[in-house]
Amino acid sequence: PLIVEQPCRDGSTVWTEVVVEIIEDEAGALSQILGVSRDISERRRAEEYLRESEDKYRTLVENSHDLVFIYRGDRCLFANRRALDLTGYTEDEAGRMSIWDVLHAEDRERVIGYGTRRACGEMPPGTFTARIVDRHGDAHWMEFAMSPVNFLGQPAMLGLARDITDRVRTEDERLEMERRFQHM
Repeated sequence: PLIVEQPCRDGSTVWTEVVVEIIEDEAGALSQILGVSRDISERRRAEEYLRESEDKYRTLVENSHDLVFIYRGDRCLFANRRALDLTGYTEDEAGRMSIWDVLHAEDRERVIGYGTRRACGEMPPGTFTARIVDRHGDAHWMEFAMSPVNFLGQPAMLGLARDITDRVRTEDERLEMERRFQHM
């Protein structure tokens, strides 16, 4: 089919899908031309809206200061640029490794338990804190929010994580100063 923008009498335009079939007579000579035109303006508007929506979503996710990732089982299916930059892994590396390997050893069992409970239909905490360890071995305190999502037609988990390392360090320093003043 041929997609054509056609003018209307009132000056507006409509998008049409045009299908043309050439009909030959018994001798093989051109006998008739059959053409069918269908208004697809509504479909074009919906496609454009979807394209714009996807562009906004992609821009938002890729420019987020938070980590955005999608996983199924223990495999990362998607990680935004911020997640890759903070962990130091490439997209390919992130896709090959277990997502649990990024969790700090002291937090891993607890967070895996949340995932197990969620898979069994229970409701673990909607948000929680845990540490991740980047490829250089540095720990980062993160605040996680997880929710189920469909990804490529199958159930998966969408994770959002915010680096709260500075906030945790500041709070630890404040508590240490309070302890010092109390013992003076």
